[in-house]
Amino acid sequence: MSVKDKAIIIGALGYLISPLDVIPDAIPIVGLGDDLAVLLYVLNKVYGNVSEEIKANAKAKLSTWFDEDEIGEINSMPDGKPEE
Repeated sequence: MSVKDKAIIIGALGYLISPLDVIPDAIPIVGLGDDLAVLLYVLNKVYGNVSEEIKANAKAKLSTWFDEDEIGEINSMPDGKPEE
């Protein structure tokens, strides 16, 4: 992962835990909208830049934590690539 992607992730995490928001979290439903927007932006921006090697390493690490049924569910998740 590039330094830029890591900085985007750290910045988003900082925003999510910060008590200062564009829309205060105390406002029901709407208050969490800006947090959700930041989260979706970061996922969209960074996920496409993750190499196949990193994804394989992550799946290998997850296989040490979870059983085969749960790993099967991970393998059935979309990888962001169009189906051929």
